[in-house]
Amino acid sequence: NVEPGTSVPAGQVFGGNPAAVLRSLTEEEAAKLAAAQSAYVELSTYHQEELRKTALEIEQDKSDRKWDEERSQDYDAHIGILQHTPRAQVW
Repeated sequence: NVEPGTSVPAGQVFGGNPAAVLRSLTEEEAAKLAAAQSAYVELSTYHQEELRKTALEIEQDKSDRKWDEERSQDYDAHIGILQHTPRAQVW
C-alpha cells in the first residue's frame, strides 16, 4: 500500500503491504517499459483521431475495409484488371 502523495524513485520495483523496494529495474526492463509507454501514446493518438470522425467518415472507412477484403492484386490480375480501379465513394 502506497500512501497518497508518496513519491517513489524511478527505476525500482516496489511490492508488499506496506510497499517496500524489492529491487532495481534492469536496463532491459526499463527499455521495455519505455517502449510500452511509447506504444500506448501512439495508440491513444489513434483513438483520438478515430473519435473525431464524422458518421460519413466512419461509413467511408467501412466501405474501404470491405473493398480491401474483396479485392487484391492477385484477384484483379486473375480477372484481367491490370490497373487500379478507384474505390467506391460512400457519398
